Amino acid sequence: ATVNGTSYAYSLGAATKYYWRVAAINAGFTSEYTAAFNFTTSGSAAATVPTQVAPPNKGTNQPSLLSLKVNRTADASRYQWQVSNMPSFTVLYADEVTADTAYPGQFTGGQTFYWRVRGLNDLGQTAYSQIDTFSVMAPPSRTTLVSPATGSINVVSDSVFFTWRVVGNAVSYNLQLSTINSSVTYTTTDTMYRVNGLAKLTNYTWKVEAINAGGTSFY
Repeated sequence: ATVNGTSYAYSLGAATKYYWRVAAINAGFTSEYTAAFNFTTSGSAAATVPTQVAPPNKGTNQPSLLSLKVNRTADASRYQWQVSNMPSFTVLYADEVTADTAYPGQFTGGQTFYWRVRGLNDLGQTAYSQIDTFSVMAPPSRTTLVSPATGSINVVSDSVFFTWRVVGNAVSYNLQLSTINSSVTYTTTDTMYRVNGLAKLTNYTWKVEAINAGGTSFY
């Protein structure tokens, strides 16, 4: 945390040893950190089971970049997150511990996930929460290129219109245009993109990928 004064207040978990240090900052420079001090908060083993907040249980069409969230509990200093493709949790997709009440995850599009959380401190941990589930939006299918046709010659370089087929669940597209020496990517929500001022007498290759909240298609 960055503050202007010489004190800082923060709500910490129970029964946990913490370490803290401070660096001073001015315009453009930061000092070395002080030596670390430590202290231990009072309390007993974590007992309050966290409650899931987001995403909604059985939520569908969730984005692939998704933060799982729980309510903060007074007796936990950290939270253990377990995510699986199986309700039995015999194989884990993720098993992480955070000090925050949110876990930022990247999940595979078109799949269903099960998740649970428990609170921890230095003296013990709670039972796991109930098992919630969510489904991630399926990524788009691959588009089909239309023009200029592959192998075309004598294409006017001053203004080239690239077109491809619409993909029903796509919200945007990446057009990648390459020569043997360089590559550039253009992003658009349309199925046509105009590029001006290409080099003359030069061979170009091009391909397109479709994008939505669930991920990207193959090019």
